[in-house]
Amino acid sequence: MDVRPTPFRRFHAVRPSAIPFPLAVLVSLVVFLTPASGVPSAPPGTDKVVHVGVFVLLTVTGLLMVAGARSPRPAPDRRDASPTHRGRGPRRLLLLGLLCYAFVAEVLQGLLPLGRSADWADALANLAGIALGAGVFLLFGPRRPAGGDLAAAHPAEDGAGADRA
Repeated sequence: MDVRPTPFRRFHAVRPSAIPFPLAVLVSLVVFLTPASGVPSAPPGTDKVVHVGVFVLLTVTGLLMVAGARSPRPAPDRRDASPTHRGRGPRRLLLLGLLCYAFVAEVLQGLLPLGRSADWADALANLAGIALGAGVFLLFGPRRPAGGDLAAAHPAEDGAGADRA
Protein backbone atom coordinates (compact mmCIF):
# COMPACT_ATOMS: atom_id res chain seq x y z
CA MET A 1 0.00 0.00 0.00
CA ASP A 2 1.34 3.39 -0.99
CA VAL A 3 1.34 5.86 1.92
CA ARG A 4 3.21 8.74 0.33
CA PRO A 5 2.20 12.07 1.83
CA THR A 6 0.02 14.17 -0.41
CA PRO A 7 -1.02 17.77 0.01
CA PHE A 8 -4.57 16.59 0.68
CA ARG A 9 -3.64 14.45 3.72
CA ARG A 10 -3.32 17.66 5.73
CA PHE A 11 -6.98 18.49 5.18
CA HIS A 12 -8.75 15.91 7.26
CA ALA A 13 -11.89 16.11 9.32
CA VAL A 14 -12.12 18.96 11.82
CA ARG A 15 -11.43 17.88 15.40
CA PRO A 16 -14.55 18.15 17.55
CA SER A 17 -12.55 20.13 20.13
CA ALA A 18 -11.88 22.84 17.51
CA ILE A 19 -15.55 23.66 16.87
CA PRO A 20 -16.73 25.42 20.07
CA PHE A 21 -14.06 28.15 20.16
CA PRO A 22 -14.90 29.79 16.81
CA LEU A 23 -18.57 29.66 17.79
CA ALA A 24 -17.74 31.33 21.11
CA VAL A 25 -15.84 34.05 19.23
CA LEU A 26 -18.90 34.67 17.04
CA VAL A 27 -21.14 34.85 20.11
CA SER A 28 -18.76 37.33 21.74
CA LEU A 29 -18.72 39.53 18.64
CA VAL A 30 -22.51 39.60 18.59
CA VAL A 31 -22.72 40.34 22.33
CA PHE A 32 -20.04 43.05 22.35
CA LEU A 33 -20.83 44.73 19.02
CA THR A 34 -24.61 44.80 19.13
CA PRO A 35 -25.84 48.41 18.89
CA ALA A 36 -27.23 49.88 22.11
CA SER A 37 -30.73 49.79 20.62
CA GLY A 38 -30.50 45.98 20.41
CA VAL A 39 -29.26 45.43 23.96
CA PRO A 40 -32.10 44.38 26.28
CA SER A 41 -32.60 46.31 29.49
CA ALA A 42 -31.37 44.49 32.58
CA PRO A 43 -30.73 45.14 36.26
CA PRO A 44 -27.54 47.02 37.16
CA GLY A 45 -24.45 44.80 37.18
CA THR A 46 -25.84 42.30 34.67
CA ASP A 47 -23.49 43.73 32.05
CA LYS A 48 -20.46 42.73 34.13
CA VAL A 49 -21.79 39.21 34.61
CA VAL A 50 -22.25 38.90 30.84
CA HIS A 51 -18.67 40.09 30.24
CA VAL A 52 -17.27 37.58 32.75
CA GLY A 53 -19.41 34.78 31.31
CA VAL A 54 -18.42 35.45 27.71
CA PHE A 55 -14.72 35.45 28.57
CA VAL A 56 -15.05 32.30 30.68
CA LEU A 57 -16.63 30.67 27.61
CA LEU A 58 -13.89 31.97 25.30
CA THR A 59 -11.10 30.86 27.64
CA VAL A 60 -12.43 27.36 28.36
CA THR A 61 -13.30 26.59 24.74
CA GLY A 62 -10.00 28.03 23.52
CA LEU A 63 -7.96 26.01 26.00
CA LEU A 64 -9.91 22.87 25.12
CA MET A 65 -9.16 23.51 21.45
CA VAL A 66 -5.45 23.93 22.14
CA ALA A 67 -5.38 20.87 24.42
CA GLY A 68 -7.04 18.78 21.71
CA ALA A 69 -4.44 19.70 19.11
CA ARG A 70 -1.62 17.27 18.59
CA SER A 71 1.67 18.89 19.50
CA PRO A 72 4.51 18.27 17.08
CA ARG A 73 7.35 16.07 18.22
CA PRO A 74 10.20 18.22 19.50
CA ALA A 75 13.49 18.41 17.67
CA PRO A 76 16.01 16.15 19.42
CA ASP A 77 18.56 18.93 19.86
CA ARG A 78 16.20 21.38 21.55
CA ARG A 79 16.73 21.58 25.29
CA ASP A 80 13.40 23.24 26.07
CA ALA A 81 11.36 20.66 24.15
CA SER A 82 10.85 18.26 27.03
CA PRO A 83 7.38 16.72 27.34
CA THR A 84 6.61 18.97 30.29
CA HIS A 85 7.04 22.10 28.13
CA ARG A 86 5.11 20.83 25.11
CA GLY A 87 1.83 22.65 24.56
CA ARG A 88 2.54 25.64 26.78
CA GLY A 89 3.33 27.92 23.84
CA PRO A 90 -0.11 27.60 22.21
CA ARG A 91 -1.83 28.10 25.57
CA ARG A 92 0.21 31.22 26.27
CA LEU A 93 -0.51 32.55 22.80
CA LEU A 94 -4.24 31.93 23.24
CA LEU A 95 -4.30 33.66 26.63
CA LEU A 96 -2.30 36.59 25.27
CA GLY A 97 -4.77 36.89 22.39
CA LEU A 98 -7.70 36.84 24.82
CA LEU A 99 -6.05 39.52 26.97
CA CYS A 100 -5.71 41.74 23.90
CA TYR A 101 -9.29 40.98 22.83
CA ALA A 102 -10.53 41.93 26.32
CA PHE A 103 -9.32 45.49 25.76
CA VAL A 104 -9.94 45.71 22.02
CA ALA A 105 -13.60 44.78 22.51
CA GLU A 106 -14.04 47.70 24.90
CA VAL A 107 -12.18 50.14 22.66
CA LEU A 108 -14.35 49.09 19.70
CA GLN A 109 -17.50 49.66 21.74
CA GLY A 110 -16.37 53.23 22.31
CA LEU A 111 -15.12 53.93 18.77
CA LEU A 112 -17.77 52.32 16.57
CA PRO A 113 -21.09 54.13 16.06
CA LEU A 114 -23.02 51.61 18.16
CA GLY A 115 -24.38 53.98 20.77
CA ARG A 116 -22.28 52.18 23.37
CA SER A 117 -19.36 53.39 25.41
CA ALA A 118 -16.06 51.88 26.48
CA ASP A 119 -15.95 51.05 30.18
CA TRP A 120 -12.81 50.10 32.10
CA ALA A 121 -14.93 48.12 34.54
CA ASP A 122 -16.09 45.97 31.61
CA ALA A 123 -12.46 45.43 30.59
CA LEU A 124 -11.68 44.33 34.16
CA ALA A 125 -14.68 41.99 34.05
CA ASN A 126 -13.26 40.54 30.82
CA LEU A 127 -9.93 39.92 32.56
CA ALA A 128 -11.73 38.32 35.49
CA GLY A 129 -13.51 36.03 33.02
CA ILE A 130 -10.17 34.96 31.52
CA ALA A 131 -8.76 34.20 34.98
CA LEU A 132 -11.91 32.32 36.02
CA GLY A 133 -11.99 30.38 32.74
CA ALA A 134 -8.33 29.38 33.11
CA GLY A 135 -9.06 28.21 36.65
CA VAL A 136 -12.06 26.17 35.51
CA PHE A 137 -9.92 24.59 32.78
CA LEU A 138 -7.11 23.76 35.23
CA LEU A 139 -9.57 22.15 37.64
CA PHE A 140 -11.79 20.28 35.19
CA GLY A 141 -9.92 20.20 31.85
CA PRO A 142 -8.23 17.16 30.33
CA ARG A 143 -5.22 15.81 32.18
CA ARG A 144 -1.92 15.06 30.50
CA PRO A 145 -0.43 11.63 31.09
CA ALA A 146 2.99 11.28 32.73
CA GLY A 147 4.71 11.50 29.31
CA GLY A 148 3.05 14.86 28.66
CA ASP A 149 1.59 13.98 25.25
CA LEU A 150 -2.18 14.34 25.30
CA ALA A 151 -2.47 12.96 21.77
CA ALA A 152 -0.75 9.72 22.84
CA ALA A 153 -3.27 9.26 25.64
CA HIS A 154 -6.21 9.84 23.29
CA PRO A 155 -5.68 8.37 19.81
CA ALA A 156 -6.42 10.81 17.03
CA GLU A 157 -9.79 10.71 15.33
CA ASP A 158 -8.14 10.31 11.94
CA GLY A 159 -6.11 7.28 12.99
CA ALA A 160 -2.76 9.03 12.47
CA GLY A 161 -1.74 8.45 16.08
CA ALA A 162 -1.90 4.68 15.74
CA ASP A 163 1.61 4.38 14.32
CA ARG A 164 3.31 5.99 17.33
CA ALA A 165 5.65 3.79 19.31
